[in-house]
Amino acid sequence: MLAALLCRSAFVAQGGTDVVTRTVVQTEDRLARRRGVSPLDLRQHMRRHLGMVVPVYFPEDFDPVQTQDLLLATLADTELFVDPSRQVLVLDGVRWVNETARRVADQVERRAGAPLRVVCLDDNRGKGGAVCAGMIELLADPAVTHIGIRDDDGDHAIWDLPELYALSLQMAEDEATDLTLANGRRAEIHRPLGMARGFLEALVGEVTYDAVRFALARENRALNTRWHSAYGPVPDMESGYKIYSRRAAGLMIHGIQAAATRLPSLNLGHFGVEIVPTVEVLLAGGIVGEVMRTTCQAQPLTTFAAGTRLPQLFGAELVWLFTRLDTPAHVADTLLLNAQARCGYGQCSEGRQALAELRAFVLDHLGVPEAQRPEVRLPERF
Repeated sequence: MLAALLCRSAFVAQGGTDVVTRTVVQTEDRLARRRGVSPLDLRQHMRRHLGMVVPVYFPEDFDPVQTQDLLLATLADTELFVDPSRQVLVLDGVRWVNETARRVADQVERRAGAPLRVVCLDDNRGKGGAVCAGMIELLADPAVTHIGIRDDDGDHAIWDLPELYALSLQMAEDEATDLTLANGRRAEIHRPLGMARGFLEALVGEVTYDAVRFALARENRALNTRWHSAYGPVPDMESGYKIYSRRAAGLMIHGIQAAATRLPSLNLGHFGVEIVPTVEVLLAGGIVGEVMRTTCQAQPLTTFAAGTRLPQLFGAELVWLFTRLDTPAHVADTLLLNAQARCGYGQCSEGRQALAELRAFVLDHLGVPEAQRPEVRLPERF
């Protein structure tokens, strides 16, 4: 997959964008007709009002040539939909990438005719902190009404962006709200992520939605799930390809900052970047919607866990969730056990150990003594 992305980067660098341009214009045309406007109007609307943040982190020992090629692949054709002045690369405490990123920005400027923005953070804040820094930069422009987030490894295809933007506009119009979060749903998560991470991502999503439903029910409120119902009862919350409305972006910034302040040991700037803003938008009465997006067969590069064990990483998200929602510990445990009973990861010894470690991590942080943790019981037959 990395080789394919590098070939794509070389193809664009040599000016071979005709095929790609035709593809995105055809997509644009279809979406425009759906909304009753011309393709040109849709493109101009995106270029006037859509900002984009690309958080950048590559390990210090990663090949700088591949770093450059991956960034070029990520930014290829982006100016078709996002004005370069509203494209923000946020370098997340990676001084060894700064010069490479400047060269990439120069190439984009020569191609697009205008410079993009490069923000260099002195310290590593994690993806959540980097995204927030980019959002703050963009929100200074009152014309920016939506902000898209794309990863730096070329996985988030530019031609999926119009679909997400069209969904954002439709949700805002049909629901009469300025609080929307459009999510790019992956057709399958185990193939690119691996079995362990895929199962745990799905589990955290299920527990999160159950916990939010419980919290809202206590306030006589209910979730509007209609905008992702075509794909299942729970959205693909851990997907990193999203478009936030302006108000939703503000909630993300505040939510990540508050989470880091309240639970500093959990490193939520690194690990809470998808769950925290989704929950904050839902609690504020916002709408989460989904469209399908493409994804790579295998991730070109991942620094996801950064040495942290997966049960602790996903456990940190759940500890924040239950703390944020003030979920009673016995309810939190029940929601977690319900999801674990549905999780296929528990069918192997490695999975059972990981699920047990996840539960222990969460209950330890919620202050539940071991003597008060019931044994997991399931029917003998089904």
